[in-house]
Amino acid sequence: LELVRITGATVVIYADVGMFANAQKSEFVARGKNVARVDLVGASHDAHLDAFEQWIEALRGFTDAPLASATCYPVPAPDSSPLLVPKCRSNLLSTS
Repeated sequence: LELVRITGATVVIYADVGMFANAQKSEFVARGKNVARVDLVGASHDAHLDAFEQWIEALRGFTDAPLASATCYPVPAPDSSPLLVPKCRSNLLSTS
């Protein structure tokens, strides 16, 4: 299934020491419609194991907003690294 077919908000999580080159990562993410990309620092192919805290932070950053109305955009990582993390916000206006 190509990413281009997915219309909902999507997060793609990569390891910075993983199996894909940066150009491959960028090309894949560019195919999507509403995609946030996260590169985990110091992570390998088993990023969910060796970069667990970053993995959880990336997932929480993505799921904080309701998925049906989320808009995700990349922002600099909090540690001032050149990598980007997703920040998502709801498109719904708060009534409070």
